Amino acid sequence: MQDKRKTAYAAALVRLISENEEASSTYIDSFIEALRERGEEKLIAPVLFIVKERLGDGAVDHAYIALGDEASKETALADARAGGFTGGAVSIVKDDSLIGGYRITTKNRLIDSSFKGALLSLYKNLTR
Repeated sequence: MQDKRKTAYAAALVRLISENEEASSTYIDSFIEALRERGEEKLIAPVLFIVKERLGDGAVDHAYIALGDEASKETALADARAGGFTGGAVSIVKDDSLIGGYRITTKNRLIDSSFKGALLSLYKNLTR
């Protein structure tokens, strides 16, 4: 069921952005807000990944920041700039699945500075 919703959301967002690229940031922000209101935050990243695949890397200049805690916001913004994001819109969402830290997605990059990512990496290294 979740896959059907992902595909439907992505198709709708691609259609809107394709019709008016200049308003892409507005569409993406509205989409993120709508999913938050519906309690479907976990669909945000997968849908945006599909949209990026379909539109190509240069079509949307947008940074997506998932925060585990509010204290990480400024560091996440600085890391986004250091990671190659030079402009465009920034969407910041609270991700309850992250214990702390943040995860940034910009164009082709994923910067995972979350506690969850660090714990998963530690677990993988210990169980080799």
